Amino acid sequence: MPAVLQIPDFVWALVELDRSERPITYSPERMAEARLRRQRAMLRPDGPTYEVILEEFVVRRLNVPVSVMGHQLRHLADIVAGQPNVTLRVLPYNARLVGGLLPKSSFALYTFADPAMAVAETINSDLVYTDPSETQRYEGHYSRLRLASLPAADSKLIRSKTKFWQMIGLGTRLRPDLFGPGQDKKQFLVFDLARNVEFFDSDIPEADGRVQPSLGERLFAQRAELLYTLHQL
Repeated sequence: MPAVLQIPDFVWALVELDRSERPITYSPERMAEARLRRQRAMLRPDGPTYEVILEEFVVRRLNVPVSVMGHQLRHLADIVAGQPNVTLRVLPYNARLVGGLLPKSSFALYTFADPAMAVAETINSDLVYTDPSETQRYEGHYSRLRLASLPAADSKLIRSKTKFWQMIGLGTRLRPDLFGPGQDKKQFLVFDLARNVEFFDSDIPEADGRVQPSLGERLFAQRAELLYTLHQL
């Protein structure tokens, strides 16, 4: 998730993850404030054009608390809907990229009146490139990623219960009882996404009864947790 789009709770969740791995040598407060200032500059009405390519796994794989991710996705949807200078494109997990190697880390490209600049993120620091031979390579990476991504219109985070129903099937199965192989016969509670979910804006049929979870439903377990959190917002 690009820093420019992160909400404060998401930033602090990342700080806690970093703190769990090593003693941090920076000031979390100063870092959070710096990101907030950058957001204000980038996302102002007359701000620069900003295009983001997000891998599908970014919105599907959770490494922060479910409630935090729920608020983060709502914030992202609001920005894309309300900021005409911000464009979001999603790179599907099964996208086919041809014509070059994949980038080894996330990166950002800045185009100014001056020569372009590329910033690549690493575990320990950000690497800044201004030499044309380096920036052109990242421009090639970006062009390939953009070509393989969904169009902006198809990448919108639509506030639609129907859309999520199509993604996960009828109803959502909670997984507190599922611990691994051998638990396949346990039944999952089904709750109705149509009940008082302000995040969504259309109706779906009610889920009925208790069902045996299929492999596909278990693979959607984290997504179900996320939707349950959105239900509580």
